Amino acid sequence: MRPAGLLLAALLAACAGARPEPSISYRCEDGTRLIARFPTPDQLMLDQGGLLIRMERVVAASGARYADAQRTFWTRPDGALYETSRGMTRCAQVAR
Repeated sequence: MRPAGLLLAALLAACAGARPEPSISYRCEDGTRLIARFPTPDQLMLDQGGLLIRMERVVAASGARYADAQRTFWTRPDGALYETSRGMTRCAQVAR
């Protein structure tokens, strides 16, 4: 491997060693599949079939609730609730 290739490989390895964001996969009763990533405790990046949705944590009586202007995602001990303009659906964690 050339020196430039070695440097690139080393840089990629260093980036790969960065702290991974915790993520959880969900399957919802309405068929929606979601991947929730938590870059910080106050942020949620929700991947809905390639659509990336950034949400901020909002006040909740229990669990962790995240929202943007159009959606709400509420994690609960037994799964999650996902609310959009189409309504609310229950979501269960799934193994990846």
